[in-house]
Amino acid sequence: MLILQTKDKEIEELKSRIRELELVSPAIQALAEVTHNPKLVFDNFLKGRTELKDGQPVVIDGYERHNVTEWAKTSLSKEHAYLLKNQPAQGTGAPISRTGGTQMNTGEFDPDLMKRLANGEHTVEHEIFKKYGKDGWLKAKEIAKNYK
Repeated sequence: MLILQTKDKEIEELKSRIRELELVSPAIQALAEVTHNPKLVFDNFLKGRTELKDGQPVVIDGYERHNVTEWAKTSLSKEHAYLLKNQPAQGTGAPISRTGGTQMNTGEFDPDLMKRLANGEHTVEHEIFKKYGKDGWLKAKEIAKNYK
């Protein structure tokens, strides 16, 4: 009886190894072409949903069978596109707009502009507004009152 149990256990281990060699490894290799982390995709999306067809792993999707690579490209692109490699660039390529007013303390304002503002030169206000934004301009005016 013990011998039969041992043999059954060995048979199950061999079946598992064969499945790994014939199905799981080729599926992960196919996923490696299109995904950043093929093992993660296989474990989370395909475990128990693959079989061999003509010696190649395919994904079981209801009554349909799909090539693993094609399945990944179509299925993951909908909600899990971040898992796919070579995604088309998104955005226009335009630089990010920056609003002024982020530089609020005296050390971050241009000292030359601050001197000119403190001396009453009103043409410098436009430069400060352009460089530091509305909030920065207002703050600079307040600082300029006490600037020496």
